[in-house]
Amino acid sequence: MATTCNSASAWGLIHDQTWILAAGFGLLFIISYFWYTAKDPKIRLGLGLVLLGGLLNLGERLYHGCVTDYFKLVSWWPAFNIPDIVIVVGFMIVIFSQFKIKNQ
Repeated sequence: MATTCNSASAWGLIHDQTWILAAGFGLLFIISYFWYTAKDPKIRLGLGLVLLGGLLNLGERLYHGCVTDYFKLVSWWPAFNIPDIVIVVGFMIVIFSQFKIKNQ
């Protein structure tokens, strides 16, 4: 399993570290607000996972200057890491919780 030091944003869209860090801090602040005001424990869990994954990726970017991606399932799919998985699972919990709330 090869590792990749990803100095760009997700899927290599943005290469400017200043923008990535500013956007990362901004998104974490906004998600923190929604986590703090959420009443549903499932939504709080999902947003908490998103915050955890985001903080881990942001911390690694600040410490190493990049995020180390070490999972690559197929050659045409981007590499990713455990914090990325935590973020996706968190968003899935939030989305499925929203469907359940609206259907009640």
